[in-house]
Amino acid sequence: MPDDRPNVLLITTDQQRGDCIGADRTTAIKTPNIDRLADGGVVFEAAYSEAPACVPCRMVWMKGRHPWDIGQDVWTDGAPTPEESLPGAFARAGYHAAGLGKMHLTPEREMCGFHERQVSEAGRMPAAGHGHDDYHIWLAENTEWSGYERGHNVGNNEVFAEVSPLPEQYHVNSWTAMVTAEYLRRAAGERPGQPFFAFMSFTKPHSPYDPPRPWDQCYSPLDMPAPFGKWGDLDSEPPAVRTRALQRGFDRMGPEQVACSRAAYWGQITHIDECIGRVLRELDALGLAENTAVVFTADHGDLMGDHNGFFKSNFYDGSTRVPMVVHMPPGMRERFGLEAGRRVSHPVGAERLHATLLDIAGIEPNPAVTGKSVLPDCRGERPPEDYVFGGYYGGPPGYSLMARGERYKYVWWQGGGVEQLFDMKADPAEEVNLAGDPGHSAVLEEHRGALIEHLGRFERPEGRVIEDGRLKSFEWTEEHELPRFSGPWGRRPY
Repeated sequence: MPDDRPNVLLITTDQQRGDCIGADRTTAIKTPNIDRLADGGVVFEAAYSEAPACVPCRMVWMKGRHPWDIGQDVWTDGAPTPEESLPGAFARAGYHAAGLGKMHLTPEREMCGFHERQVSEAGRMPAAGHGHDDYHIWLAENTEWSGYERGHNVGNNEVFAEVSPLPEQYHVNSWTAMVTAEYLRRAAGERPGQPFFAFMSFTKPHSPYDPPRPWDQCYSPLDMPAPFGKWGDLDSEPPAVRTRALQRGFDRMGPEQVACSRAAYWGQITHIDECIGRVLRELDALGLAENTAVVFTADHGDLMGDHNGFFKSNFYDGSTRVPMVVHMPPGMRERFGLEAGRRVSHPVGAERLHATLLDIAGIEPNPAVTGKSVLPDCRGERPPEDYVFGGYYGGPPGYSLMARGERYKYVWWQGGGVEQLFDMKADPAEEVNLAGDPGHSAVLEEHRGALIEHLGRFERPEGRVIEDGRLKSFEWTEEHELPRFSGPWGRRPY
């Protein structure tokens, strides 16, 4: 008999800020297809990546556990076994599981429980013939544009704004949508009685900020909102933020250059939205939409000039807050008791994505999964945990930690022992640090104490930051300053 359990389509992007979807209602960015998902689903206004970097967050997705619970393995380019992975759980339950795009695993071809994978790893995979990356193989075998994906000579971790040399139909965003649409056609034609779990993972808007034409012209740098914080005022930032900015040469950029990068970044996102629309239209055309739940999120954000920085790996909202939308078609919403257009304002963490996807499919997570499904939140219930806790190890600058409560966010920087407390309702730009305000001392102690208590459950000798019940900091000295990269604006070899 046909299996009528819902299909699950997970759509993720790499390095997309939480305020960079139209449904967030805080910026003028255009994402009509993601907004369509939001209109028929639930928007999480305070979704956070507890480990805001590519590999750690993806390990959290795969394992459904808090990064502190996973331990040091969360920082490696590891590949979880099928027994502990998200696709493995779907496969064991009878679903067909496909990974389509970037997974950031090592070995890159590891299946991790997927039945099939189409791999795109942003040029990181070693060359062998045309390379191991399916996108690059496809470019070489089907187009005349092999090698032009980096024809602008801008690398993965640079902040230059450029236009992609590739025609739009050959761009990596378009390829990701194409292979996903092809997978959906196979699922409908070859396995009509088997539900699927499809993980469509875009490599963008991660730098290089290089949208294809005409998406490079979607936004004018002259119209872009200025970044949060005082651009050029590095002394106002924690030492770890300052030394990263100097290391990567962000202090050499002027406001005009920052605006160009921000405009190109937005253009990337609007192009991704168009590609998502192609996949959604394919679902409709194949008659799959009415039995397919769609979840959209990102692994972390990008400061895009906020607080004198770019990229991620810290707990300013530009880096750690992500978009998150849970969409269900009308019949499925009724079955799950969801209300279209609902908005959830309390904080939720990426740890909860794994259990959510399995909950939609009626699959019980393995006992090691610690994250809880957000479907109760979608119905208006409150989670038992009042905070989202985050942690990131930044190398010589040390750890940074976060406790994000209902209204306030507490951030602690190990290097220099800097504390920050932000009122996220009154100050979403995080420009007023209330940690030294006597009127907020009780709030500060409450959030700090909650962080210490939670972290104490997971402390390991190799990453200990609690000593005698206190957060253990170190004095910042010149020896902790990082040398500048040799090239301009943080050029990297890939």
